[in-house]
Amino acid sequence: MLSAERPHRRGTQFPTRVHLNTNELLPSQLVALDSTKLAGICLAAGGATSHVSIIAAAMDIPTMVATGPGALRIPTGTPVVLDAEAGWLYIDPPRMHVDLARSQLAEKRARRVVEQLAAQRECHTADGTRIEVFANVGSEAEAHVAVRNGAEGSGL
Repeated sequence: MLSAERPHRRGTQFPTRVHLNTNELLPSQLVALDSTKLAGICLAAGGATSHVSIIAAAMDIPTMVATGPGALRIPTGTPVVLDAEAGWLYIDPPRMHVDLARSQLAEKRARRVVEQLAAQRECHTADGTRIEVFANVGSEAEAHVAVRNGAEGSGL
């Protein structure tokens, strides 16, 4: 997932959509953040299958983990482009790269709206067999996300 905003090191009160660059993050810390102002997360430690990574994915927050301490040395306010899917963090990229990332992000969000609308229809296999879609959720917020993404119930 691409995100093109400003980084931020620590704190739960963000002035605008920012990147959070930190060594580690607990799941309880992540869910306490205002995700509407969080453009991306870059963790020096952690792993792709950690609880934070899974929760961030469910929250649709681009997250890159195990980057090492270099990301912690990015000065606050430095523009960055985070391409978590490709595993790249571009530090102080040229303006055209930021604009391209924003354009790609807008396209991805538009596709996501179409996909979420399609997810509200009943699910069937190619031969017409009805399939129920359930999600594993750990909070009310996750349940809302699951329903938006087509879940009809909760498995756990």
